[in-house]
Amino acid sequence: MWIKENEYIKNTGLSKGTLKSMRDSGELVFEVDWKKENKKIFYFAAEEKKEPARGDYGTATVVKRSPNINILLCEVDGIPNQNVRVKTNTKFIPGMTMRVRKMQNSNLWHYEENCPRQMGKW
Repeated sequence: MWIKENEYIKNTGLSKGTLKSMRDSGELVFEVDWKKENKKIFYFAAEEKKEPARGDYGTATVVKRSPNINILLCEVDGIPNQNVRVKTNTKFIPGMTMRVRKMQNSNLWHYEENCPRQMGKW
């Protein structure tokens, strides 16, 4: 995605002079990292993998139980080592999948549904 030079400066915090010296030295490659159209300079801003927003839902796969009875260590949507809060982790086993929600003002995920009734079974 190509963005204007002013937006790129705001996003990166680099000065206009620094960007010019990077272009001149070859650190930024023409037509790959930057381009010029009608006397305006544009920079390529690669879209990064977005961190899930608060309140978003994801799919968690249990990796292991934590010593804390209310926490599971899970992989959420391909992101490893995520903590998921549950009512009790005693009947969860590795490999179980569940739908979780990102908690407000925290890096925890929250499982809101009923816990398994038997070991490893919903």
